[in-house]
Amino acid sequence: MDKAADKKNAIITAIFAYAIALVFIFGELGAFRLGLFGEGIQIYLVDSLFRLVFGIIGTFVLYKIYKERLKSLYTAKIPKATWLWLIPIYAYFLSYLLDIPLVESVTTEYALGFAAACLQQITTGFYEETLFRGIIMSAFEKHFSEKKWRISAVLTSGIIFGMGHLFNFLFGSGNFGDGLVTVLFTTCWGMFVAAIYMVTGNLLFVMILHAIWDIVVRIPNYFTNIVANAGELGSYGEIVRTIIDPVILAVVAIVICIIYKPKEK
Repeated sequence: MDKAADKKNAIITAIFAYAIALVFIFGELGAFRLGLFGEGIQIYLVDSLFRLVFGIIGTFVLYKIYKERLKSLYTAKIPKATWLWLIPIYAYFLSYLLDIPLVESVTTEYALGFAAACLQQITTGFYEETLFRGIIMSAFEKHFSEKKWRISAVLTSGIIFGMGHLFNFLFGSGNFGDGLVTVLFTTCWGMFVAAIYMVTGNLLFVMILHAIWDIVVRIPNYFTNIVANAGELGSYGEIVRTIIDPVILAVVAIVICIIYKPKEK
């Protein structure tokens, strides 16, 4: 298959992945409008079920793509350099320490809800990484030896991932403008995780990374109350996080694409 055909295949794969994401989104929207999500913890449980089902569908697609190689996607050895590339993630998490002086009170009232949210984020990592990294990146990997293909893979994965969050406002989470902001942030996060996946070749690793990210960023909302007059951005840590995500994550993703040298297989 020549490169022109490979490019066409990459486009088709990206469209296919986004189509699955749209089916997921509007399937959930239908369930939401029918009242199946309910309230409280039930929301997390129903959403987790949707993500689990679509993650399984995505895994079946991956099986069709990789067949006997599928196991390697979950067992590939993590290169030592990966832990250095994750420095922006460490900095992001540590930024929450800057908010400690602003904590007005600590509560355990929402501990059960947080546990349910953790389940939701675990299934989110499973579903979204299978779809937006596993499936999409598969169409590019045979040309990872070329910088432009690596950049194209990371950009495509990030953009499709970001666009998958465009319709969040339909669930009552802000408005369309807020949805566009979410697309920006999630696109840059998606680019970064795609670059990490490219370096490691380990889908399970980025699933876990994704789940940890989503869980950690929710901890302050569940267990602390920040003083109301903490500043225009809400907190000191938020200033740091606004720099890291989206700016630094996107820059690091592109840097990885430029200097990464895949091993011969």
